Amino acid sequence: LLHTFSSNAKTNFQASEGIYGSFGYDLSTPALGIIEAEPGVFYVIAVNGGQHDQGGIWKFDVNGSGYSKVAYYDTLPTGGVGRNPNSPLIKGPNGDLYGVLIDKGELNNSNDVGHLYKVNLTTQQLEYISDLESDIAGWAITGPVCQIVYNSDLNKIYGTKETFSGG
Repeated sequence: LLHTFSSNAKTNFQASEGIYGSFGYDLSTPALGIIEAEPGVFYVIAVNGGQHDQGGIWKFDVNGSGYSKVAYYDTLPTGGVGRNPNSPLIKGPNGDLYGVLIDKGELNNSNDVGHLYKVNLTTQQLEYISDLESDIAGWAITGPVCQIVYNSDLNKIYGTKETFSGG
């Protein structure tokens, strides 16, 4: 469900309608916010549903095409980019969207450090970008948390992590 709010003034918004949609392997439980990637085209992370109940990303185009599934989260060993989204999508280089997943879903891997992925808006596919593992002065840094941000002047994406071990 996508709600719209409209107003004649800049401060008094009222809910004006709810827009519904569905598609195969329904994605559910929208989380982590909504982003307008292009005028009238919104992308949302769902944390449940999909082919393997790992969630995914759907979009809604208010200009006519309505709801569509972009991709499902799935484990790397089966061709996916990973699972357990942990940040809202942001607009980054070339206008594509970026997010962070907590783990790849690899079997027998208890050291998931999180990784960055991209929603390629041209192909409408998810792409694995990079692990987020860091080693600074002997300290292992894992566990991405919160929102990431893009600095277009430096062409860098920044984020925070919560777990430090070693020393």
